[in-house]
Amino acid sequence: MTSNSIRLGRFTGRLPGRLIAPIFFLAIAAIVFWQTNTDLVEKDIASGSMQYNAAFVPEVLAIVLIVLAFFQILQAFRLADANLDTSASEADEEDETPTERGLALRSFVALVFLAFYIFAMRPLGYHIATPLFLACLFVLLNVRNLFLVLGLSVGISYASAYVFGGLLNVVLPAGVFEIAPF
Repeated sequence: MTSNSIRLGRFTGRLPGRLIAPIFFLAIAAIVFWQTNTDLVEKDIASGSMQYNAAFVPEVLAIVLIVLAFFQILQAFRLADANLDTSASEADEEDETPTERGLALRSFVALVFLAFYIFAMRPLGYHIATPLFLACLFVLLNVRNLFLVLGLSVGISYASAYVFGGLLNVVLPAGVFEIAPF
């Protein structure tokens, strides 16, 4: 067995590694439920109809997150169970493929882009930071056509800005350049 393989009951392979993300998402959902049932209840804004219940949308999203995390856990156990049929010599040869390593690296880079985007939002403003962030993500996703990258980045950014800023009257960060078209 390789050093990456861990024996967990009757399951071998990279099962614990496949369970990290769903457990993380379950923890986020637990934090959401804890916040909505403590802080929002104390402020008396977690009751009433959907329109006046500040806890409704976060709890619905947390439920969706829980369901998707359980599907991911089931898939991890099915993959681990399917790998039982392979012999130990095949399992030794079956390290991470280049595709899996590339996807893991891309996921990490996307997370770094997201962190920079969040920190750049206040000084740059929504209308500059968001198209830059989306362009970086499209390049990371191997979209090579420059016009498509620019068009999608600017189009998605300003369409969402119109929905949130224009229709829903959400104040988007203007940044040092004070760009606020809506």
